[in-house]
Amino acid sequence: PEHVIDPEPLNYGWVYDALPTLKQAAQATLDACLEEEAFSPSAHCGFGFSRTEDGTTVDDFTWSILSGNLDQLTFTPSATDPLQVTAPITVALHGEGLASNGSRYQGDQTLTLVTADVTDPAAVSISFSRT
Repeated sequence: PEHVIDPEPLNYGWVYDALPTLKQAAQATLDACLEEEAFSPSAHCGFGFSRTEDGTTVDDFTWSILSGNLDQLTFTPSATDPLQVTAPITVALHGEGLASNGSRYQGDQTLTLVTADVTDPAAVSISFSRT
């Protein structure tokens, strides 16, 4: 026999209800990533350098925002995961620091997407990425 499944449309009203919380979590996560002062911050930060061209270790590195912010986040539900929402962003970052051999390193990167995973509503997981 043929079975027809008529799924109810997903209710994404929670996105709007949770918007202040999502914005606060995104800002707190970005602030924490910047405070890491690492050449390659944690993976969820979405920015950083994996290595120098000559393999030099860079321990003293700071990141700052050149332009952009998270003030106008507009989250959209993921088409593949109802417990994730994403928001396009344009946050330009500048990093600079000194390597163990005294060489100075610097570079710019731009974050283009923030993803919020609300699998655990009490502990929203935020990650950033760039394309």
